[in-house]
Amino acid sequence: MITNFAGVLMDENCVTTLIAMTPIYAFTKLLYYKNNFFTKCVVLFEIIICTAGVALAGSRAALIGMGMGLFITLAYYLKDKISFKKIIIMFGIVIVGIFFIANLKNIMPVWIYNRYFNSNYMDNSNTQRILIWKNALSGISNQPILGFGMGTFPNLKQYAYTAGQSTPAHQTLLDMGLYGGIIGIIIFIYLIYLIIFPIVKNKKTKKYTGAIFCIFFISMILSATKSMFLWNNLIFLTLLYQMETNTRIGDEQK
Repeated sequence: MITNFAGVLMDENCVTTLIAMTPIYAFTKLLYYKNNFFTKCVVLFEIIICTAGVALAGSRAALIGMGMGLFITLAYYLKDKISFKKIIIMFGIVIVGIFFIANLKNIMPVWIYNRYFNSNYMDNSNTQRILIWKNALSGISNQPILGFGMGTFPNLKQYAYTAGQSTPAHQTLLDMGLYGGIIGIIIFIYLIYLIIFPIVKNKKTKKYTGAIFCIFFISMILSATKSMFLWNNLIFLTLLYQMETNTRIGDEQK
């Protein structure tokens, strides 16, 4: 848990998943849109603060998802012909990266540094997650077609390992399997396909591939079925698609 500015305890996974997307969207804005000097400073400040927030909260899934999302966004930007602007951007990123990597031990609190770099990744957090996933797979195998419905599974005695948990599988597809079985998983995947495929197919919106990767990477490590993280970002990407292509998702198929 982490404590927010109001003194309220917050789940670090819930907080960092929401924050993790901001640097990716901001980085995309910095790379692809014309910004005045003030706007550039604000966006850079936003990237630095949010990246630091994710790193210092201790959620490894959010940090890896954000890092890979930023890398994919940069790689897609650099894949076209090299320009002087791109060389300057790349040089600046390398310099800043080297500085932070060289000073990580001094910048990060000891417990977070140890969690990221001295952990064998079979700590209590991950071993517990594996047990929860096994518990969910056992449930799906016993109710494979239609699942258990919302809220039922964690209240069954044989699956009491996740009793009281709102997302009993701690993984998005497994949770969908528990709620609606194989049919529920298929419907969910088809819904995601309808939203995402036009975005990654269109030349104007392919630049958001890094953001999409972050969404799905985190959703496969943590459950996003009842999270603002998944649904709000899908809505936001849909709006970006409509704004940049002047069409609604699905219109190009009619």
